[in-house]
Amino acid sequence: MNRLPAVLMMALVFASGDVIANEVTETNQSSVGTLHSAPASIISLKNSLVSAEVAANIERIHVDVGDTVKLGDELAHLDCREYDANLEQAQANVKTIEAQKKSAESLVQTRLSDIQASKANEALSEAQAQAERSRISVAHSQYSAAKARLEAEQAKCLLANIELQRARNLRQQRAISQQELDTAQTTLQVAQAECRAVESSLIAVKANIATAEATASAATAMVKSQEAKTLAAKSNLDVAKTNVSIFAATLLAAEARYKTESLMVSRCTLSAPFDGQIVNRMVQQGQRIATGEKAFQLLSIQDAEVVASLSANELDSLQKAKTIYFTADDKQLEVSLRSIVATVTGQASTQEIRLKFTQENVLPIGKNGRVSW
Repeated sequence: MNRLPAVLMMALVFASGDVIANEVTETNQSSVGTLHSAPASIISLKNSLVSAEVAANIERIHVDVGDTVKLGDELAHLDCREYDANLEQAQANVKTIEAQKKSAESLVQTRLSDIQASKANEALSEAQAQAERSRISVAHSQYSAAKARLEAEQAKCLLANIELQRARNLRQQRAISQQELDTAQTTLQVAQAECRAVESSLIAVKANIATAEATASAATAMVKSQEAKTLAAKSNLDVAKTNVSIFAATLLAAEARYKTESLMVSRCTLSAPFDGQIVNRMVQQGQRIATGEKAFQLLSIQDAEVVASLSANELDSLQKAKTIYFTADDKQLEVSLRSIVATVTGQASTQEIRLKFTQENVLPIGKNGRVSW
């Protein structure tokens, strides 16, 4: 930072404007032919009061009156340990909620896996139940066949018994031989054995049917159980998704708070909003400064303009002039009309005009002189 001459510094306090200290051609006013002139002064387009955006004690002051600064230069630093602690807490909250959200998202994947496993078990149980139902159908067919065979064998037994009785009567009458009677007895015994075998087969088929029905019933119950587990897994998934949404919303709020606390910490540094010169310092080191309280007055020493008030006739002639000058302290600088303020003020009905320098200006901000044309 630089210190300007004391005379220039004092002139800067009165108004706003821009000073560019380079060599300028000096011409005596009388040497240039002019017909009209009016009072005018140099102003700056940037004259800012730098205020505190947070309440804190002033820890360090880096500039003083007369110092020139660049955009972003640190003017003062506030003691913001409280805001730093709030920022650390906000950052910790963000990390905690991020971990919770990640855990909830992991749980969602677990619930999805649970649903897939439950559906697989459900399909397996249904397949088992279907297999047992097929087994029951086959067993019923076997039972029907065995029953039909039993009826046929029972008919054979009955016929063999009748033939045996007939053979016995014929033997008593000596109409047949003993061998023929023995054959009839053997035929009956074989038929009875076949009946017993078929009856045993029928009992076994009944047992198979009962077993298959029990297994099918158990498989059906398992299907219902797996269906219930699938529904529970879906419900758990919905809860997990809801938790993810809650943590996502909470994370957004925590991130917003973190940004707010970061902004508060950034406001602990008072910085220059533009290039210029410090023309007033209102605070002292160690002082408690409130939010919005003014700390420095910063004046731009660039983009200086000339301001004057002209009557309607003066304004008309100035607009027709080929050359316009601003004169002060025996220095005559050429200017040009930049704008005319579209309001008439005062009893003299004047309008404010703004003129820009067409050459480098060495006169201080706030300098009074005359504009001539």
